[in-house]
Amino acid sequence: MTSKEMELLHGRIQSLKDIFLPTNWDPIGDYSQHVREQAAAFTLMVHAEIESYIEIRVSRYAEAREKAWILRREVHKSLLAFVQVAFTDANKQATKGDISLDELVRLGRRMLTSRIAGNHGIKEQNLLRLLPAIGIKLRELPPGLAPDLTSLGATRGEYAHTSGHSRTLVNPQDEYSAVARIILALGEFDQLTDTTAA
Repeated sequence: MTSKEMELLHGRIQSLKDIFLPTNWDPIGDYSQHVREQAAAFTLMVHAEIESYIEIRVSRYAEAREKAWILRREVHKSLLAFVQVAFTDANKQATKGDISLDELVRLGRRMLTSRIAGNHGIKEQNLLRLLPAIGIKLRELPPGLAPDLTSLGATRGEYAHTSGHSRTLVNPQDEYSAVARIILALGEFDQLTDTTAA
């Protein structure tokens, strides 16, 4: 089942495509500077949408797993991940005195919330700060997703930090194809973070 967040992401990507990209692709890639700048803007905006989607999914998944523990004492690998986050991020603070499993889970959840708030990207390094904290390993992601997200993050960085006349030529069709591949793979991530099973 597709999540509400994924449906919203699909809608936003389509809206951004309609706003920033040409209706028809040029078979030889001959685009005006204006169209190329619009394609760069598309990539910048899509990056923000994907980053937000990932953060929301991680947060909602963590919230659902924490609630499943509190209400039903349901044990899941994310529960162990919360405890690990509590020990890793809070280290000695978390281990002082007697601390219950419930407190460790709550502390781990708060630490994850802090990680999400401090997240600024979609590259592999960003994923490695978020996903293990909910019990998802990078190798569980669809093949190619982490490298594709890292590539999109690097492209976004290039577009955001270079002027139009000094950046590489932007091809709108290539930009859209890269995003479409990521969105397709994020469908599997959406299933990995399904909160209806929590």
